[in-house]
Amino acid sequence: MAEDNPLAGTWRLVSYKMMYPDGIVELPYGKEPRGYMLFTDDGFMSVVIVRGDRTGCESCAPLSKIGLAQQADALYRSYCGSYEVREDTLICQVRISQLPQWMGALHVRTFRIERNRLTLTTPEGEGKAPLVMTWEREIARTC
Repeated sequence: MAEDNPLAGTWRLVSYKMMYPDGIVELPYGKEPRGYMLFTDDGFMSVVIVRGDRTGCESCAPLSKIGLAQQADALYRSYCGSYEVREDTLICQVRISQLPQWMGALHVRTFRIERNRLTLTTPEGEGKAPLVMTWEREIARTC
């Protein structure tokens, strides 16, 4: 891992919160979300997030049905692309995403690293609450 790139490596999701100005906190992926985010030294990243309390469906065949597809979308998020670090700002250029509207978009987050914890925060705007994600550096283990 390059010393000049504090983000390089693998991070495990600890919390995912929408923080409204009036003090309301929303947990869109539940109390115990699961996920991983990877940053390579050569500028690529990937992230996968799921609800920790999601349950399996009776049959995966009906995934083509709109209701189940929307439910699956609400329980899962993933994208990947290139990234750049500018001081305390992370800029991700989304190349592939499950959400077509994200492809080609820039995701801008401020970040803070304390010990083995990474906190990413989205900017406020357009009536959206800031999103605060906390990640913990993952140490590779054998299978």
